[in-house]
Amino acid sequence: MQKKNLSMAELILNEKPLIITIDDFMDHEDCDAIVEFTKRKLERSKVVNYGEGGRNKIDKYRTSSEHFINETFEPNVFHRNSVAEYFETSKDTFEQSIVIRYKEGQEYRPHFDFFKPGSKEQRRATAICYLNDCAEGGETIFPRLDISYKPKKGSVLYFQYDYDTETNKKTFHGGSPVIGDNEKWILTVWMRYE
Repeated sequence: MQKKNLSMAELILNEKPLIITIDDFMDHEDCDAIVEFTKRKLERSKVVNYGEGGRNKIDKYRTSSEHFINETFEPNVFHRNSVAEYFETSKDTFEQSIVIRYKEGQEYRPHFDFFKPGSKEQRRATAICYLNDCAEGGETIFPRLDISYKPKKGSVLYFQYDYDTETNKKTFHGGSPVIGDNEKWILTVWMRYE
């Protein structure tokens, strides 16, 4: 793996809430290695369930498959270090990395990444790295800001929701359905308050 160039150019899609993208944030070889490492470990994605003791549940709003990487898999460790360094935050605030695969027609309808107000722990930012190019569909959309971002292998999309409630609500986002014989693979890191 090459050393990360942390002077790469950002594209600011929105200032408040902050939404930025960075091309070539992750080496393509690492993207491929993570896909290969997880593709036989995927399970149906779930959503947070605030009832029934807080156990996560399968829901029609999220139709992807996923795998949480809790192993010390080198490309994942390298990526987490890069995210921490670039965004000047501690890895201690990171949740487990999650790899998510969307196949034809699969999507994650618009939602928030932060938890309900008053939750014991709260998220403050998300970093999504795109592990492949998706030829059709699969855009990450922010409908309240009229923003749509097309998956690009190795790029990262980062957004914050550590503002007031009304500003945070603008981060309402989703993954558009994948079209045709394509797949979309992402690696997501959520960050919590220290």
